[in-house]
Amino acid sequence: MASIHKDPRGKSPFWYAAYYGGDGSRKFKSTKTSNRKEALKICAEWSEASEKARARTLTTAQVRKVFNEILDNAGDDPLENFTVAEWMREWIAGKTASRGNKTGGRYGKPIEDFIEHMGTRADLPVRAVTTKDVRAFRDAQAKLGKSPVTVNLAHKVVASALMAAKPQGYIGANPASGVDYLPTHADKTHKETFTAEEISAIYTAATGDWKGVVLLGAFAGMRFGDALRLRWGDVDLQAGSITYTPSKTARLEKRLTVPIHTELEAC
Repeated sequence: MASIHKDPRGKSPFWYAAYYGGDGSRKFKSTKTSNRKEALKICAEWSEASEKARARTLTTAQVRKVFNEILDNAGDDPLENFTVAEWMREWIAGKTASRGNKTGGRYGKPIEDFIEHMGTRADLPVRAVTTKDVRAFRDAQAKLGKSPVTVNLAHKVVASALMAAKPQGYIGANPASGVDYLPTHADKTHKETFTAEEISAIYTAATGDWKGVVLLGAFAGMRFGDALRLRWGDVDLQAGSITYTPSKTARLEKRLTVPIHTELEAC
């Protein structure tokens, strides 16, 4: 039976809890409180948790509950208990705040895909994620017909989110580190630029402002998104140049200046 006692030598003002531990041995631990009522409560919870441990019914949530109550009695902050879904979304929120909405949006899709892949297990503590989960996610993305580059990006995003949980003590090791990335050399060998005929066909099919977007992509090397965001203030006709901030490297706050091609100038 669990009980509390004072140090017979009078060396500590705290109450000590006497109970049987999870391994069946007798324990004698300080409750770190001099309040008898609080000490009795802590002792009872330790004893109950130990009984469940011996019966193999102790859960992570119960362990955290006991520790949080001990920390609360000591005046410390409680331990956070992120589920898989909560941690992944917390990580995305942090990335969005530090890197911008565009990065958050790009990383958000793989994260939500991973949460969906985990199913009901996404409600478990983040430490429940296994190497098998990450590998199955990678393979499921590939089976959807996504390119190895796209699959590897999703894998990398998930791995980064899990890695961020390690130094904060939510996981002991990153389960994604044991999963290899897909080879991408085959993809790279088949990538080709548009031919002049193909660009002409795209330009002919385009309507309205999209014709200008096609020309900016072809003659200024701009991504479609950057071309769509271009304003007249970015164009210097006298200097014959266009100055803009590429969205892909926007976090570097570096402006890029490109000359206006004669084909663009003629439009």
